[in-house]
Amino acid sequence: ADPDGVATGTLCYAVNSGAWQSVPMSRTATNGMTRLAGTIPGQGTTNVVQFYVQAVDGLGAASAYPAGGTNSRALYDVAGGAAYMPRVHTVRLILTPDDVTFVHAHTNVMSNEKMACTIIDDERKAYYDGGVHLQSSERGRDVASRVGYTVYLPSDRLFRGVHDSFTVDRSGGYSGNGGDHDEILLKNAVNKAGGLPGMYDDLIQFFSPRTNDDSTGLLIMAKYGSLFLDTQYPEGSDGELYKLALIYYPTTPAVSGDVQAPKLPQPDAVLGTDIKNLGDDPEAYRWTFLKENHSGRNNYAPMMALAKAFSQTNIALLDSQTRACVDVDEWLRGVAFLSLIGITDMYSLGNSHNLIIYFRPEDSKGMAFLWDMDYSYLTTQTNQAFPGSNSATTYNLITKIPANLRAFYGHLLDLSTLTGDTAYMGAWSGRYSGLVTQDWSKAVNFLAIRAATVRSKLPLSTPFALTNPGANFAVTNDHATLSGTAAVGVSNILINGLSYPLVWNTVTNWSASVPLFQAVNSFSVQGVNRSGLLMTNALVSTVVTNLGLYAPRPVVINEWMADNAGPAGYPDPADGLHQDWFELYNPNDAAVNLTGYHLTDDLAEPAQWPVPTNTVIGPRGFLLVWADNEEFQNGPGTNGDLHANFKLNNAGETIGLYAADGTWQHAVAFGDQIRNVSQGLYPDGDTNSLCVMTNWTPRAANQSGPPVAPDVLGMAGPSESAVTLSLPATAGHAYVVEFTDDLSAGGWTPLSTNRATADTIEIVDPSTNVATRFYRAVLLQ
Repeated sequence: ADPDGVATGTLCYAVNSGAWQSVPMSRTATNGMTRLAGTIPGQGTTNVVQFYVQAVDGLGAASAYPAGGTNSRALYDVAGGAAYMPRVHTVRLILTPDDVTFVHAHTNVMSNEKMACTIIDDERKAYYDGGVHLQSSERGRDVASRVGYTVYLPSDRLFRGVHDSFTVDRSGGYSGNGGDHDEILLKNAVNKAGGLPGMYDDLIQFFSPRTNDDSTGLLIMAKYGSLFLDTQYPEGSDGELYKLALIYYPTTPAVSGDVQAPKLPQPDAVLGTDIKNLGDDPEAYRWTFLKENHSGRNNYAPMMALAKAFSQTNIALLDSQTRACVDVDEWLRGVAFLSLIGITDMYSLGNSHNLIIYFRPEDSKGMAFLWDMDYSYLTTQTNQAFPGSNSATTYNLITKIPANLRAFYGHLLDLSTLTGDTAYMGAWSGRYSGLVTQDWSKAVNFLAIRAATVRSKLPLSTPFALTNPGANFAVTNDHATLSGTAAVGVSNILINGLSYPLVWNTVTNWSASVPLFQAVNSFSVQGVNRSGLLMTNALVSTVVTNLGLYAPRPVVINEWMADNAGPAGYPDPADGLHQDWFELYNPNDAAVNLTGYHLTDDLAEPAQWPVPTNTVIGPRGFLLVWADNEEFQNGPGTNGDLHANFKLNNAGETIGLYAADGTWQHAVAFGDQIRNVSQGLYPDGDTNSLCVMTNWTPRAANQSGPPVAPDVLGMAGPSESAVTLSLPATAGHAYVVEFTDDLSAGGWTPLSTNRATADTIEIVDPSTNVATRFYRAVLLQ
């Protein structure tokens, strides 16, 4: 269409990068729309046709589609080559013959320059003027059976409506235990197991720009790019992403004797490095820790900090520094998975490459992302649980710190129950391999044998027991140390339902320091599995007698209301708004000064909000905290309430209290809340008993029953001028008195709504110049 009308149209085409030809296009008009049609003559099988349309409007101005004309890449090829596979998606990638020759020239294969192309999805949807470059190491890019392609879509046409790029991986199947692209079975296991970032790939039939390379392929979508990161982590794409890689450098020029001539991709030499301290110059890290995003920032600081932490030889510093900059548990889980799948070409069980390291913005901690796992099913199936490592730093991180080795064993146990599940893995192997008509059963058998071997070498029979000093003992301190043993299937240990910091002296031996709040202290010690479930077969108890002075009990979070709404809820006296609140309780017979304490609704950020200086809770006293993010309301007031810098989520979250020295005091976790119903400890301070309370009592002792029912205790008057009614009440709750002068009329008129500040309310009806009036009282709940 054109405002000046369409005068003529010409269809231009070139076959196999040959001379341009043209045919006139017929012109018809329907409902004011001009339609141009032209036909390119039929071409022989496997020919590639480049085309564009040029039209001229009524004023003689010309325009082309695609806009580049002869420089654009709207292409089709005449079907030939491999037969269609009936059950997989297809991707067809088309370049002109000249471009194919250029891209695959020995001296060009390492270029990442995007060559213009056409992509056809499932032989139905065409993407003109896309971009492509070869994908692989230089060893793979120059080998027809291995070369892959990274494809970029036009900005206005995303692949499957989502992706601006994808990769076709044609390598793989090196073990002989599976088939081409059998790593998709492992990526399925990663996603099934959880606890590790995972890719979502697809198997396709790939029609290559060179018909002799037509094959099946692994379609890699959103490979840890911005789309993936933003859907997995808050502001995820803002995090720094690096790839540990080997340096392959060519040694032979294309022109013999001319060292400055372009180099052939092979033969080559290879350099690599462990994740270790390479000094303070970012340039030392640039070539082996490749920047995968935000190249313009040139920010190597987080990668350098991680590498230096891994290199610590002092075990205490190794532990503290890695935990400061690494998600250690996720890292251990990643290495455990690699151990179970028998990989030989990925850090840390193979060469020092093929690991993506991501620093999530929320806490700047590094994570291990698994991706290129095609050299799997290759290690000896019956060797030890951790089959050595080419990475000395990772080996030290795992084996030198007992807590890490225990966590690593726990991940091996958890993951092996999946990788060794022949029913599950066999079913998926059958589905995948059936699509590409291959037999992957050997891969399933390898994983099963490897999983059984690993489990046989783990300390699974260690009893869950208290060892030192054992059951029922006495101390003269305000704290006692409990020690015990636990098999690696125990993920955490709760003492009286609380999680205290555990010290793992060996893989199976633990200790914890617990406060003694009274002369005789009973402790129930129970294991928790990785799913967070209490283990009935891991439960022991002991009684500790404190023969000396005992420590004051911690202040606790006693009651909370995270869905507080008017008019029936409880308004903030500072501004009359109905906002979230929670209550602190001092269970001691002496006052507690909260100066230096912190409150938080994110246990990963214990110092989120400092309690104002000189905040004191009296003996057996209460303190109300409004979670309204209105700190400016703190200060002198009649009720002494605090106003924190966070709000609560009525769908559920956590609240934590930490002492001035950073020691955890108490925390509560709650789920979905009921409007104007609180939750809390009952009786006050009892951390083992949680109660839902319709009779909420901010600043007062918790009540398990309903609020006081409305009633009329007494009536003063009546006179012609007024009637005064007295009602029983619960402080903080709202009541309304309604009246009618005719019971048969069926309606009641509100007289007054009052919020109780004591155990009674007086309500005055100022106008009673009537013969008869009836009253009723209603609790707004």
